[in-house]
Amino acid sequence: MGKKRLRKLVILRGLPGSGKTDKAKALSEMYEDGVIVSTDDYFRDYPGGNIVNFDTRKLWKAHEEAREKALDAMRRKINPVIIDNINIGFWEMYPYVLMGFHRGYFIEFVPMMDYTIEELYGFNKGRIRYEKFEQWESSYRNVKHIYQILYEKHSLRKWKNKKEKLENRW
Repeated sequence: MGKKRLRKLVILRGLPGSGKTDKAKALSEMYEDGVIVSTDDYFRDYPGGNIVNFDTRKLWKAHEEAREKALDAMRRKINPVIIDNINIGFWEMYPYVLMGFHRGYFIEFVPMMDYTIEELYGFNKGRIRYEKFEQWESSYRNVKHIYQILYEKHSLRKWKNKKEKLENRW
């Protein structure tokens, strides 16, 4: 019998404008000690504030900080840890899944694909190219089990020798 997993890692999956942040806040309010991890926080003017100075060239750094925050929360055994990022590709979720799996978290995937890309494009007021929404939508795959992510070849290749992974021992 496997290890009993008492803490929860919630990975929200959806395109910009799909309601991930509102869902994360609602989930967080159900628990006293939960933490929300969002790449958007890197670009906010203050915690919970508006996104300002968004720069796609800084996205990798923003994601790196989000992974650091998630790892820190898991090391402190925070429950739940809620990941509020797009998480469309399995490779995007791989670090969080690996961290959570190694630290005894039950991992739940919450798909938030209730809107059409036309609606989402409208919600985002054209700040993101329509073609990007099409690309995200076409690459979306359902997750049936964490092993799909942990053993997906693309994810393994992408993260294999990354300094961040090796130094932090995800």
